[in-house]
Amino acid sequence: MYSLLINFLKEMKRLQYIISALTLLLCLNACSNKEYEEPNEFSDAMWYTSMSNTNFSYNDTMKVGLNSFVAFSDLSRGAVDHGWTIPTGANFLEGTIENTVVDYTPYIVNEGETYSEEKTISVLFTEASGKTASGEDSVFIVNLYNTFRDSVSFAGIDTMEAVFENNLWVMDRDFYVKVYDTITVEIEIYRENGEQLENIMDSTTTYDIEFGEKLIFKDVTTKGEPDARLWKIGGEEFKDQEVEYTTTKLGNLSVTMTSKREDQNLPNTSKFFNLPAKINVIASTKPFELSGEVEELEDQTLKLAYNGFFKSFTSAAGKDAFSVTVNGTDATISSVVRNESNFAEINIKLDETIYSNDEVIVTYKGGLEATDGRSSSGFTKTVQMHKTLLIEPHVPSLEGDQYVPATTTVDNAENTTYEERVVDGHKVMYMVKTSGPLQLDGKGLRFDLKNGVKYKITFKLWSEVNAKGFKIFLAEDSWWSDPNVVFNTNEFEGRQLNQWEEYEFVYEKTTADKFGAYFILQLGNNGPYSIRDLSLEVYDDRPE
Repeated sequence: MYSLLINFLKEMKRLQYIISALTLLLCLNACSNKEYEEPNEFSDAMWYTSMSNTNFSYNDTMKVGLNSFVAFSDLSRGAVDHGWTIPTGANFLEGTIENTVVDYTPYIVNEGETYSEEKTISVLFTEASGKTASGEDSVFIVNLYNTFRDSVSFAGIDTMEAVFENNLWVMDRDFYVKVYDTITVEIEIYRENGEQLENIMDSTTTYDIEFGEKLIFKDVTTKGEPDARLWKIGGEEFKDQEVEYTTTKLGNLSVTMTSKREDQNLPNTSKFFNLPAKINVIASTKPFELSGEVEELEDQTLKLAYNGFFKSFTSAAGKDAFSVTVNGTDATISSVVRNESNFAEINIKLDETIYSNDEVIVTYKGGLEATDGRSSSGFTKTVQMHKTLLIEPHVPSLEGDQYVPATTTVDNAENTTYEERVVDGHKVMYMVKTSGPLQLDGKGLRFDLKNGVKYKITFKLWSEVNAKGFKIFLAEDSWWSDPNVVFNTNEFEGRQLNQWEEYEFVYEKTTADKFGAYFILQLGNNGPYSIRDLSLEVYDDRPE
C-alpha cells in the first residue's frame, strides 16, 4: 500500500514538472518582444490517503485495526503555511514499508511528536478509538492545515472551498479515523437450570456435566467489535451468538470459538479461543425414560423419544420389546429401529395402514440400554395421530382482518352484533342479529383445495336458543349455490342448548383446484351463536 502511494506521488511530481515547462514555454512565446517577467506561483489544493478509492469521501470515517497505519499526502501547490497534526498516542513512521511488515516499531520517528511539515506522512495508530459515553463510535482526527495567497478549492465527492482569514486563504481539513481494538473473546456458559459456570478461564477447573444435560453457550464479546463467530462444540459447528447444546458423548467436551470481523467495510481479523476449563461428561443419574408423546408421522411411522441415547440394538430385540394395538386388535410390527440421525428416537412401522381416527396404543416393556449404560423404563401410550392441518383450530377473529364483515353486513350494522367474547371460560366469536344479513368472510386465513381430495371441517358451537340457520361455507367458485360446500344447522336435529357441541362435516373436492379459498360464517336465522376451534384438515378417517 505504502509503495503504491510513493509511486503515485512520483508520477504527480513528474506531471507537475511537465506542466511547469509548458507554462514557461507559453510565457516565453507570448513575451518574445517584451522584457521577461516571472509568473506568479500557481496555487491549488489536493490531498490523498492510502485509504482512498473511487467511492471514498474524505468526510467518511476511515476504519483500521489497532497497530495499523494510514499514509496521508498533501499534493497542494503554492501553500504559504503547511502542517499536519496527529492524535496523541499516534506515531509518525518513516521509510519504505513492505506489505509483509508486521511490527512497525523500527519505523517510528520523532516519537511523542504530533506535528509535521512533511508533505507526506504515515501515521501509526497504537490506541483504539473505542466508544463515547453515550455508546457512539469515537474517532481520531488527523488535521491538515494549509494557507494560500490565492483562493483555492478541493474538487471531489466532498468539494471544499478555502476560507479567507487574516489576509490568507485557509484550507483546514480534518480526516476521521476509527481504530478497532484487538478482539478479546469472552463467553459465558450456563446449565439448563440457569446456573452459570464460574471460573471457566481457569485451566485447573473441571465441571462434571451429566450425559444428556443441556448447556447454553453465549458469546458476549464486545472488545474489538466482532460481527461473527464460529463455535466448535463437541465436534459440531454453530454460528449463533447463543447456542443450546445437548451433551451426547461421555468424556471431555471440547469447546472452541473463533470470533471475527467479516464485514467487508471493516478491518477483517479473527481471534481463536480454546476454553481453558474442562467439561467432563459423566453418566446420567436420571431415569432413562420417555420424554414426550408417541407420535404418528406423515408416512405412518410411529415415533417415540427418550431423554438419552439408545445403544444400537437388533431388529429382533426391538420387535420383542414392543407391542401395538389398532382399535383394540393386535397389530403386526414390521420393524423397530433406532433413528440413526437422532439416537434418542425409536421408529416403529406396522404391516397395516392406519388412519387419523384410529386408536393406536403402543406398549414397551423396557430394557433397551442407553449409550451411557442406563436401562430404559417401559410405558403404555396412546399414539398422537398425524393430521394434515390446513387451518389450525382457531377462534374466528376480526383482529388483523382475519375475518371481515361482508358489505351487506356493514350496511345492516344496526341489526347485527358480531364480536369476540368469553363464553363458559372460552374465547369465542359471538354472532346475533335482529333482522337482515350477517356474514363474516375469513379472507385473512386462506387455503388451497385440490381436486380429488377430501377435507374435514371441525368446530365447536354454543347455541342459546333452539334456532337453526347457522352456516359455514367454503368460499369456492359459485359457493352460494353449491350445497356440497356448506354446513347448515338445519340438518341437525336435537341440538342441546347452552353447552358446547362439536360438529364436523366432510367435503370432497371434485372440481378444478381452488387456490385461496376461505371460510364464510353466515346466519340465516337470528341466533345467537358462539363458535370456537374452527379447523380444516385433509380427511384421513378409516373407511367404513
